[in-house]
Amino acid sequence: MTDYVVFCRSHGHRGLDHALNLFRASALLELGMESTDGTGSTLAWPLVHSAAALLTQVAEGEDAGPTLPSTTTLPTLDTPVEADFGSSTRP
Repeated sequence: MTDYVVFCRSHGHRGLDHALNLFRASALLELGMESTDGTGSTLAWPLVHSAAALLTQVAEGEDAGPTLPSTTTLPTLDTPVEADFGSSTRP
């Protein structure tokens, strides 16, 4: 079971320490939050998901080199933009 579980903790709690010892596991993330409602797991999951994607999704093709930035040019303004801050003055 522990091959499919990501343990994280928001703060030191004796009950969680005991549970981790029973599973012979350790927390992957120490979040340092004062919360026991699962908020830490909610915040940690996107980070874990992104790390897994980074490790498993590679470029494909015959010459899978580094991914380069797009060469698309950004649109330019033909006329300057003027900001109107009203008649207020700074003291």
